[in-house]
Amino acid sequence: MFRILCVALVAVATMVVGSALPAGAAPGQDALQARANRYLAEFPGSVQTSPTTIRIPGGELRLGTGETRAPKPCSFDWLCLWAYDSNDSVAYYYCGTYALPNWVGNGALENNQSTGTISRFKNSSQQTLWTSTAYDFLPSVNWTPVWYVTPC
Repeated sequence: MFRILCVALVAVATMVVGSALPAGAAPGQDALQARANRYLAEFPGSVQTSPTTIRIPGGELRLGTGETRAPKPCSFDWLCLWAYDSNDSVAYYYCGTYALPNWVGNGALENNQSTGTISRFKNSSQQTLWTSTAYDFLPSVNWTPVWYVTPC
């Protein structure tokens, strides 16, 4: 009797856990939304506008979904950053200084703002580590020491 009760409880638990996913949701979509939720928590004031796009202070963040590690086109007047490990990208349009939380590893940047516009990349103390003057493209950037970005 005890064994039958245990089997029944496991069956019920499996049905409950299995039904926790929304209808039609794939495991990959769950992982994508978990990443989106992490960014929503890390970028105060951000809003998810699509499954792969989050409006963040100063611009937008796009969640990478494919295996391609090549940077995507960066629109004119924007500063675009890519993280190769996740294939996620951040694009800034508005001037200001913005936190870049947990943006680690290698990636690229494209400063496609108006010619001569200087972007600053800062450490945790907001000291400038380096600058980029538009137009500029750097295919290999170490994002780990960068905590703040000032697009213009």
